[in-house]
Amino acid sequence: MPVLIEKLPDELLALIFRTAAELPLSRDQSAAPLTIAGVCQHWRAVALASREIWTTIHVSEERSLDIAALFLERCKPYSFRFTIDTKIQPCSVDVDRALQLLLPHIYRCSTLALCLTDEELSAWNGVLDGRDMLPSVRTLTLAVHSFAPDELWGPPYSVFNFAAQCANLQSLRLASGPPHIHLHTDLHALQLTTLDVHCAWDGALVRYVCHHSVVLQTLVLRKYSASVFDGAAPATLPSLTCLALEYRDTALGEGLTNLSLFLDLPNLERLTIKGSTERSLGYPNHSRDVQPFPRLRELHLQDVVLERELDIDVLQAISTNITDLRLINVVEHPGSSAEILARYEHLCVLEIPHGTDIHLPAPMRERVTVRSVPAHAECSILPELEFHLRTDGSRAEFEPPTPVVHVCSDFCEFDDDDDGDSPWKDTRSDAEHLLEKVAARQLGRTTVLAVG
Repeated sequence: MPVLIEKLPDELLALIFRTAAELPLSRDQSAAPLTIAGVCQHWRAVALASREIWTTIHVSEERSLDIAALFLERCKPYSFRFTIDTKIQPCSVDVDRALQLLLPHIYRCSTLALCLTDEELSAWNGVLDGRDMLPSVRTLTLAVHSFAPDELWGPPYSVFNFAAQCANLQSLRLASGPPHIHLHTDLHALQLTTLDVHCAWDGALVRYVCHHSVVLQTLVLRKYSASVFDGAAPATLPSLTCLALEYRDTALGEGLTNLSLFLDLPNLERLTIKGSTERSLGYPNHSRDVQPFPRLRELHLQDVVLERELDIDVLQAISTNITDLRLINVVEHPGSSAEILARYEHLCVLEIPHGTDIHLPAPMRERVTVRSVPAHAECSILPELEFHLRTDGSRAEFEPPTPVVHVCSDFCEFDDDDDGDSPWKDTRSDAEHLLEKVAARQLGRTTVLAVG
């Protein structure tokens, strides 16, 4: 017998609400908790009791500050994730007000993403400096959108000064450019377990961390170039298990060769490479001298060219123990993929875009499981650093929100349903109906909202 949704136990409703709050589409201004709490009195009570669903807070416009204040109160005493983005034009966020709103709760903030101007970030530094107010921040993403980073000198001091205030920081993502050559010692590099950073030409921060860290587990190098490690003394990262490279102007083989000669990674288990499909990259006589990664099991390749024997040889040389392989948008000569597969004797799982026809060598057909992935699939390198991504879950670091019309308001009064009306009763005010019409016109189409 079917069970009506309004009859579900509170525990099951709370689980559904938590799941909905974690979906990428719920991270816009029409956040799932607001919609859920506006359905009926019962759902509102369950939502208010489920403090976990109010722990992801996004600020990108003045109106969202009121919503942020509501979320901050309702998620007590839980830790929360907070992101503020003033890049959207025209921006109406009062950054000073946002900071004052956050200050009484900032000791609970565990994950913080800031996209501010240099002046705004410097102002936050001035208020927080020396007050030990960020003890709970473990994950930090910083971007300065009014600064044009130079490839050699990187973003302004405010970025590193802010990061230095997070005494217990474990995961750091610098989204605004390469780090400054003289500032690496301010970043608590020795305690970082995750580092996601754009590479400078000389790779000062990257080399510093690689030479001194004993706890780094995940390293993401964006705009990676083979020249990052030129002339550097070799280093060992015994704790590193996950490495991701987003190539800039380097061919697959050259990038891996230079990296393997600089970094000894005895415990690396997963390697993700997002390359370039530009065929003109690479040198025909480049060295094939590669130091292997003995424990490497997972290899994900996206947007790479496999037309040279050098690239295929390097892929095999870094590890012959690959068990999980993903190939997305790989440019190759006919048979290149089959040649790679034939060299991986321990391969168990192969992931390829849906509709791709690939010929497995006869000995592999019985032991290899082939899985289809969307043709446009992206390798999610660090989901814990991308919590603030909204709408389609794309990897843009701070993207303008897609306009979404609110179904109902969290600030309205609810009438009892004793009259037998459906619990899906429309609870919107006249002002909200007007807002709906305005938003629909902005979208250039008529939006029909149904409650129920």
